[in-house]
Amino acid sequence: GDGPSQGVAGDWGYLYFSDSVVDSMTHLAGVSVRYAGSKVNGINEALYIYRANPTIEQSVIADSNAAGIYV
Repeated sequence: GDGPSQGVAGDWGYLYFSDSVVDSMTHLAGVSVRYAGSKVNGINEALYIYRANPTIEQSVIADSNAAGIYV
């Protein structure tokens, strides 16, 4: 409410892709995933991919509290 803020690693949790997603419909393109990695459920990576095969292209994953992508 008082203007822009600066993000820091761990500001929010993570994006999770598991074997319950439809791989052909799971696509990140042209996105910026920043400042993730607040430890939730033992996960502190920005993208957590478990037995899934999402397409990730032309995207930036940066400034995470831990690894950018865990596969």
